Amino acid sequence: MSVDLLVLGIIDADPDGLAARVLQDVGVDLAALRLQITEPQDRPAGVTSTDAHVPFCADTREVTELAEPEREKLMHDQIDPIHILLALVAGAEARLTELLAPFGVYPRWIRIRVFKVLSN
Repeated sequence: MSVDLLVLGIIDADPDGLAARVLQDVGVDLAALRLQITEPQDRPAGVTSTDAHVPFCADTREVTELAEPEREKLMHDQIDPIHILLALVAGAEARLTELLAPFGVYPRWIRIRVFKVLSN
């Protein structure tokens, strides 16, 4: 599983939730991001959406491990898409930067916006 699929899961899991709202607040067009991720040339040869086993890449494994500390920092009861998004900023910034570049958005803006929204 790639970082791209984690991002897609974040925007699909709760399109009206905090993670999607933060992405939109910093200037990401969710429909355009979705299209960027799901275009066929982004999929490795031989991988289809029906493959039963999808191994984690190193960045994805790191992100899943970082989601728990992000949850703890926010004192939330469970890991939600917002924690995965914050973990992406911390653990997969290089790929996230590539995904957000067409929107002129830097990953660090996401963390700033999350804490601004949660403090209100």
